[in-house]
Amino acid sequence: MNIIKTFAAALAEIATLSTLTPDLAAFRAVLRTISTLVRGYAYAIEDGCVENLDYETHARGKNWIATVVPSRAAPGGLERTFWRHGSGRWYKAPSITAGDVIEMAGDYYTGRGSKKTDRRYVLVVRVDADHFVGTFISDTAPSQLKIANARKALAA
Repeated sequence: MNIIKTFAAALAEIATLSTLTPDLAAFRAVLRTISTLVRGYAYAIEDGCVENLDYETHARGKNWIATVVPSRAAPGGLERTFWRHGSGRWYKAPSITAGDVIEMAGDYYTGRGSKKTDRRYVLVVRVDADHFVGTFISDTAPSQLKIANARKALAA
């Protein structure tokens, strides 16, 4: 069955379930079907740059994109290779390959110094000239195990 028809059927089933009876098991099964269909997101590469989707526009915002590798010796358990900042929300993409993990971050610091983090960790699935496809891993720093499990799930 074609993926669009499967997706449409799953959405129709959600509509039916929500109007009839709250069958939680059936609802979860439909959501699992949808999550396996929507495996990745295409991130545009324009003029060699990638847009930070978690960019913080406030003057007290700190933004970056980095390629990360789990390392117990690094702060936060991740060794980061920061991308060079381009203009606005855009960052110069180094050579990335399938299997890389990318951190997109836009942290906001309040007037009293509290930090409000907004992060996204993405596993690169495929790289083309004008975009790369990535699958969301987590919005908190992923462990080595979480990254390994995400890579295994993609290989399957």
